[in-house]
Amino acid sequence: MHAAYLDDAYTKEFTTTITHAEGNKLQLAQTYFYPSSGGQPHDTGTIICNGITYIVANVTKEHDIITHEVDKTGITTGQQVQCTINWERRYQLMKMHTAAHLICSVIERETKALTTGNQLNIATSRVDLDLEQLDKQQLDTWQEKINHYIQQDLPVTVYYLPAQEALQDTTLFKLAAGFKHTHLEKIRIVDIQGIDKEADGGTHVKSLKELGNVVFTKTENKGKGRKRIYFQLQP
Repeated sequence: MHAAYLDDAYTKEFTTTITHAEGNKLQLAQTYFYPSSGGQPHDTGTIICNGITYIVANVTKEHDIITHEVDKTGITTGQQVQCTINWERRYQLMKMHTAAHLICSVIERETKALTTGNQLNIATSRVDLDLEQLDKQQLDTWQEKINHYIQQDLPVTVYYLPAQEALQDTTLFKLAAGFKHTHLEKIRIVDIQGIDKEADGGTHVKSLKELGNVVFTKTENKGKGRKRIYFQLQP
């Protein structure tokens, strides 16, 4: 199965073949549907087969196998299908994911804090960082810097590095828990020009200006050395 979303996050519709069907769970020859991973929720959408529309309710990935769960049975192995991604949802999650990278990068530059977790959602997302302290003045300063970078309309690019080369650059790995995919032959890098480079498997926008404005909405203390920051994107 080809995880086509890794190389093209903007495809909304595609035609492919069912390589395996078991009840309402389908595997595709290639897919642009993003499976739940790395704090980014799965895509939703539709799969049309023989004129019948099936709703994609869940997309998961296990051992590099991506499974699409639809709302009813009827599709069988070998059939050709037309797939459509719920673009409004996908695009919002793309923007949220890029914003999370930008937020964590700005804070890391000033505090050396690593990311301990994140959860992206349509309306409000959050990032967790290993920060000892957090105050409103810091938040206001960070928010101003983040939105300044957004207004510069910096490009966001995706490319791959040989694993041996990437693993030698510790700055590419921003999670406090470390990088768990050392079995890979090549590692995917998401690069916000001049601001942040990191190993990542999510979907992202092509330019920061697509984000609008980042607004911090709430903070929480999740224990010693762990602070949670909630944010939204506004026009």
